[in-house]
Formats: sequence, C-alpha cells, structure tokens
Amino acid sequence: RFQERHGLPVDSVVGSATLAALNVPIESRIRQIELNLERYRWLPSDFGKRYILVNLPDYQLYAYDDGKEGFAMRVIVGDEYGNATPVFADSMTYLVFRPQWDMPRRILVDEVIPKVRNNIYYLAEHGYEVIDTARNEVVSDPSTIDWSDLDTANIHFRVRQKASTGNALGNVKFMFPNQYSIYLHDTPADHLFDRQERTLSHGCVRVEDPVKLAMYILKDEGDWTEDKIREAMQPADSAEVEPVPVDLKEPVPVYLVYLTAFVRDGVLHFREDPYRKDARAMGRMGKAAQLERTECEELEELAGG
Repeated sequence: RFQERHGLPVDSVVGSATLAALNVPIESRIRQIELNLERYRWLPSDFGKRYILVNLPDYQLYAYDDGKEGFAMRVIVGDEYGNATPVFADSMTYLVFRPQWDMPRRILVDEVIPKVRNNIYYLAEHGYEVIDTARNEVVSDPSTIDWSDLDTANIHFRVRQKASTGNALGNVKFMFPNQYSIYLHDTPADHLFDRQERTLSHGCVRVEDPVKLAMYILKDEGDWTEDKIREAMQPADSAEVEPVPVDLKEPVPVYLVYLTAFVRDGVLHFREDPYRKDARAMGRMGKAAQLERTECEELEELAGG
C-alpha cells in the first residue's frame, strides 16, 4: 500500500527507492502538502464535466466524463534537461490520423544534422524528406545539400517524417494549439511505458493507449467506431498516405498539471519531483514552522502515514 501511494513498483520489497521514500521526514511531507495546496489554489474550482488531466510527476493521463473519471493511462513526458513539459491548460480542437512530423529546428540542428553528416542515408532510412522552404517542394536528392558545411543558423529547408509505422508521432496526434507547440500523440516505442520514471520525450506527451483516447475524444463526433479508428490509424508503408485531420465540434479541455501530492479515492499520494519544481518553490516559501511532536503525529495520521 505504501508503494502504491508513492508511485513505486508494488513488489513488497524494500528496495532502494522504497527505502528512500520511507526515510523522508514527516516535516518534509508536510511541506510538500503545503506546496501542492498552493498549486491547487491556482487551478480552476470547476474543471468542467468533460476534460483530460495529465499529472506530469505521476506520468498519468486521466479522462473525465460527466465529472467522473472514465479511465487512466500511462504517459511519457518531457526530459527534465531542456525538454520539460510545461504546465498549462488549453482546449483540444482536432486530431490527426496518420500524422506527418515536422521536425522542430532544435532537434534538426542538435540531433539529426550530426547523424546525416556521419551517414548520408540516415534521412531515407528513417522516412524523412527534406522540404525546400522557399519553393515548398520536396528536395529529390538530399545529398545535393552540403551537410558538412551547413550554416545551422541560416537553414533554408525543413525536415518532415512521412506517415509510417516508424513515425515519431505514431499513428495519431491530439491537437490543442498552444504557444509551446505541445500536444498528445501515439508512439512506436511502446516498451518505454514499462519504465517507472518516464521523462523521455522532447516535451510532448506520449500516450499509452491512443485508440482508447481517440474513442473518448470522438464519442460524440459521428460514427467513429473502434474499427473505424483503427483503420484510420493504419498507415500503408508501401504507398503514399495523407494525414487525416478530424475537427471536433465540441473542444475538450486539457490540463497539464504538476502535483507531487494529491488525493485519489480518499487516499493521499506522493510522487517524486522530476523537474525539481518542489525544491525551488520550497526555497521561495521560506523556512518551515517548528511543530511540536504531537502536531507532527496528528498531521502524519491525516496524511495516511
């Protein structure tokens, strides 16, 4: 029960992670509760009847309908080093089956161009195509570009990954346009959901069960059955396929939050602090008040300790 409450593997073994959680002082947990109560204070008092909530430290997505939780699924969020998923709220207005991936410039410069310099066939091997931005045309032979002497501060092309089973976005993306260019999407790397800590993306949120999420989103959007959704998500690698956008008649609110202490089914849960937001915020909150031992015991009991 302790492991479940702390987001740890439930194996009844006191390993290093469980031992570390057991050794967190009650005073620190009280401070954690105080900090998260402050975060709650800035959230809406009413999220609405139908919405999606992603708690980043929990690595979970929760879908609500008629004010009640319908289902939950594991997610992968941004890497803590330079790719942290931001906290914000917006409304999902459309989704795209068989999406193409327009590679962000930072990934192109930092990760892909060095690989192309080592292997000129890298782009073709991963289903990438180069688009001349001036003419908006596909460059038929990317080897004509002088990759070794490329001015990365002045690139006149973009790189796009075609729809395929290996596409970085998987077979569907869920769009809620925002200033951060963050969205939810499928992934071909399903094995990563088995990891306990899932700060592994470039910032967007990868979802464990895109079919279930699509069924939830499209429930009142026409005859989108599970079979039709799976058919729409199935790319044909042997032929050119176009993305299939689907506009939503009713936008779905999406909340990306950062809560390391929260209540589920009447039980208080704690999570680790992957982006070290707790540590920085507690430093701004000032010193903790000195509590008498009896007060600590009472608060520990209330916290389910």
